[in-house]
Amino acid sequence: MRVMNDALRPAATLIAALALATAASCGARRGLEPARTGAGRAQAQADAGGDAESGAPLRQDAPREPSTPAQASTRAGAAPAMWRNDAIPGDELDARAIEAAGALVLEEMLVERALRTELARRELAVDDAAIAREETMAREALSADPSRAEQLLQSLRASQGLGALRWKSLLWRNAALRALARSQSSVGEAEIATAYDLRHGPRRAARIIVLPDLASVQSAMDRLGAGQSFSDVASAMSTDASRDRGGLVSPISRLDPTWPATVREALWTLEVGSSSAPVLVDDGYVIVRCEAEIPGDGVTPDAARSDSERTARLAVDRVEMDRILREVVRGLDPTIFDRPLEESWRRTRDTRRVP
Repeated sequence: MRVMNDALRPAATLIAALALATAASCGARRGLEPARTGAGRAQAQADAGGDAESGAPLRQDAPREPSTPAQASTRAGAAPAMWRNDAIPGDELDARAIEAAGALVLEEMLVERALRTELARRELAVDDAAIAREETMAREALSADPSRAEQLLQSLRASQGLGALRWKSLLWRNAALRALARSQSSVGEAEIATAYDLRHGPRRAARIIVLPDLASVQSAMDRLGAGQSFSDVASAMSTDASRDRGGLVSPISRLDPTWPATVREALWTLEVGSSSAPVLVDDGYVIVRCEAEIPGDGVTPDAARSDSERTARLAVDRVEMDRILREVVRGLDPTIFDRPLEESWRRTRDTRRVP
């Protein structure tokens, strides 16, 4: 069962920004409860920053015998690496690298070119200041402590293979997507109100039971009517990941767009300690129970206006940036002359989950 994306979650992390640059790996999240950290997958896509030069044929028809330094054939005429007295041939290294990640890097480069074309068409530009702002936002999203943010950033970059070249390109791409997004989207009072509600408004602690069909709904209602606890029925019958916690989910605000409106409406009409009738959601049903109400923090809308506007602006950016990127990725259709690269591209496209 799929719900809306985490569009207006205030803690929009760097992982979420990286996800914008990885349309190839985006897929529907299973389960009703939204991801609360914005982490999702942290697979980064960034531009490789120029044309790659292989310098040698990449096709490997048979395993290679160990090479000596004198036998090594590389892009620069010298082995790129050596183990003891055995040189690592550059052409073989290239071939394996293309097989492992050729499609990813090619897609990065193609998307960057498509974004440059679109920027030029709209007479927009990405300057150094815009790129610097993306890096600042990335660090701030990771941690308010600069030293901790740097530590987390370096760990993330290492895990995603984001060296200096790919990191700079990722920042450029996010800046380009943001420029395009802001040229065709706006923030209204509804978005600002939602941002305020998520950050400062009251929330309700809740449990849910997600069921696939009416027969399951009837069985669950019979169990609840017989006196079984909501948490026990959720653990036994719910198809949502929250079943491992007896159906307990993160507190839900009144305007939280990551939850279906019907679920929010049902939750906010309940008395504390009561359960709803089954609610139809997508291809299943939800029974929701209100456990407690958590009051807001007392900050007024006027006092939070500036922060709410910024949060809403970033949320709208994220939605529009994701839409633009998906359109770009769907339109990629390169002519590939290198066989290993073509195989990598086809293999990746065959398993792509971009709609």
